[in-house]
Amino acid sequence: MKVLVINTVEFCINGISTIIMNYYRYTKDQVSYDFVIDEKIHPSYEKEILAGNSKIFVLHNRNKLPFLYVWQLSQIIRNGNYDIVHIHGNSALMTIELFACKKSKTKALRVVHGHNTDCTHRKLHRLLYQAFIKNYDYGIACSKAAGKWLYGDNEHIILNNGIQEERFRWIPELRIKMREKWNISQDQFVILHVGLFNEQKNHTFLIDIFREVAKRNSNARLRLVGQGDKMEEIRNKVKRYGLEQHVTFVGQTLHPEEEYQMADVFVMPSLYESFGLVTVEAQCSGLPCVLSDQIPKEIKVTENVSFLSLDLQAEKWAEQILAYTNYVRCDNRDLVIQHGYSIRCEAQKLVDFYRSVLG
Repeated sequence: MKVLVINTVEFCINGISTIIMNYYRYTKDQVSYDFVIDEKIHPSYEKEILAGNSKIFVLHNRNKLPFLYVWQLSQIIRNGNYDIVHIHGNSALMTIELFACKKSKTKALRVVHGHNTDCTHRKLHRLLYQAFIKNYDYGIACSKAAGKWLYGDNEHIILNNGIQEERFRWIPELRIKMREKWNISQDQFVILHVGLFNEQKNHTFLIDIFREVAKRNSNARLRLVGQGDKMEEIRNKVKRYGLEQHVTFVGQTLHPEEEYQMADVFVMPSLYESFGLVTVEAQCSGLPCVLSDQIPKEIKVTENVSFLSLDLQAEKWAEQILAYTNYVRCDNRDLVIQHGYSIRCEAQKLVDFYRSVLG
């Protein structure tokens, strides 16, 4: 099978790109892949893909130069002799890629893969929606909520976002080692958030929550993993609250498992999520999680997950977070597998799906 994978967001350290790479690692022995990138790719991903003998096509930005992007993409599809074009995105803006498929005049099957329950370009999403629904061959979603939002009552399948459960297992010795590396004492209470600095992840409310936590526990620390457009805005808010000594902006990391080991609670007050892969990773490592009720309940792997309304005051969130003080962690790999979030199993489902649609 020859498959062209299209990532409609920057191929950097983010949710969609992580998922694409997870599936690539566990299926590349059975599927021949090439990749289309929208302008940027993280060097580590580029190195790994090229080492696997796959091609990478870096195109002009689809939002700034859509007509040139469509022409370039149609040429790649036309000349590549692909069986399947697999498009990963958040909304009906994937119509852009579907139009390129149509323009290529090939018989490649068009598969769209939804990864969210909302988007930033809502007007364009609504404008393109009917064209989107009519022009794909098969729809995939990462959760029931994502499927309902993107496909409505139209037929689609659910393919769980899988993780490498062995990588995220609980290792007490690693916790001690990483805390020593970052000069975090063993008695400090560390709250962790992993995600892009954007509107969806709701960092501004997270800082409000942490201020309330810090009032009650002066030993509390907040670690923010990720980058994004709103990072400077959040830095300024941290300064206004006088929390610079308590908040660490970690930036991007290729080793989030180390962050999970150091932490005591994982917090995610997102405005919306289709799934929230990092919450499964956190649970696998034994972390209790305090999440917004806008995150699908199907991500709950352990009993130590709390879903709170975003209408609640920051004080209530702080109380729930602090309720996990002195929580005793354990290895939850078996629970991750039982709930269907092992990448090995989900990757094989993807291969089986490819084979079934190709007959």
